[in-house]
Amino acid sequence: PKHSGAEPIVASIVSIKGGSAALVKQLEGRKIEPDVAKYALRAARAAPGDTTSLQAALRTAGGLGEGPKKYSAEELAALVADVKTQGDPHRGEVIYRRKELQCTNCHAIGGSGGKVGPDMISIGASAQIDYLVESLVDPGAKVKENFHSIVVETEAGKIHSGIPVQRTEKQLVLRDQNDQEVTIATDDIFEEREGRSLMPEGLVEPLTRDELVDLTAFLSQLGKEGDFSVGKEPVVRTWRKLIYTPEVHRRLNRTSHDTAATDDAALVWEPIYSKVSGALPVDDKLHAFEILRGHPPASFVRFEMEVTTAGEVTIAFAETNGLTLWVDGKPAKVAPEVKLPLSTGKHTFTLAIDRQERQESLRVGLITTPEASAKANFIGGK
Repeated sequence: PKHSGAEPIVASIVSIKGGSAALVKQLEGRKIEPDVAKYALRAARAAPGDTTSLQAALRTAGGLGEGPKKYSAEELAALVADVKTQGDPHRGEVIYRRKELQCTNCHAIGGSGGKVGPDMISIGASAQIDYLVESLVDPGAKVKENFHSIVVETEAGKIHSGIPVQRTEKQLVLRDQNDQEVTIATDDIFEEREGRSLMPEGLVEPLTRDELVDLTAFLSQLGKEGDFSVGKEPVVRTWRKLIYTPEVHRRLNRTSHDTAATDDAALVWEPIYSKVSGALPVDDKLHAFEILRGHPPASFVRFEMEVTTAGEVTIAFAETNGLTLWVDGKPAKVAPEVKLPLSTGKHTFTLAIDRQERQESLRVGLITTPEASAKANFIGGK
């Protein structure tokens, strides 16, 4: 993308002792393009040490101001026009999945993700592009029905904010901005008032204009026929990835890959989600553990299934190369179709991915037939 070269350049400079201070001095009295400043800000935020002064200098030089940009009607109209003519939804999906944007923390697609905001499965088919643009740059302007927040003050003076999930004579349950449910006894409520959108203002501010156009283009395609339509075939959309910690590395290095399939409390698993197509990219978002001498680096992911009627369940793998499978901690053979007799309840599937042998995305489906005795579903959410 245009101006993206600013990010690695700034990252290189601030990695040198005195580099940040030298860059601040160079920026004094200068003006740079806003998108250049945004790329540079990413590098400054990610840099070790205190870069507060550099971030302030970049915001000043780029004319970014101290808060989120306010768009005029003309600027919004221009954005809408560019989404229609220049937006790339494939690039936009990559942006949507960025951890720092927190889109998946609050919104699900096809039941996979958070519940703070509405499921985005059909947002493109039900909302116009101008609505999507305004919702991103000014979240409080238009809040979807049933997602208005309220602010509750208790008799003890504690303030809670969230979307009402349940209300009875005895208690009120709110879903807060961290996707956590908060229960408040009705007798403890001192005051209740309308709140703002739980989507923070300025969340898309770090994006360049081109990135904002691409992100909106992606949202505008959700629910429409084509590459961004969530099909009816059940596929794994909510995964857990094993993240690196020194203790996880030590455990795996002392034992074997089998340890990743256990319930060892030292293992740290973090949510990660498939793309709309159902494919989980095998990329740098999955840590490649180099732990066993003579063995290639491996990444570890897992998903869960709820069986409501016991019987034979068939799991389908689009590609099987480079995969090792454990079901409920026990090794299982990987094949295009894996048939498993499963009891009722929750079952955990863990996969090791050979990062030298496999670069293809991972896609796992559930084969269901009318005559099948078993009833099962993949577990979504976060």
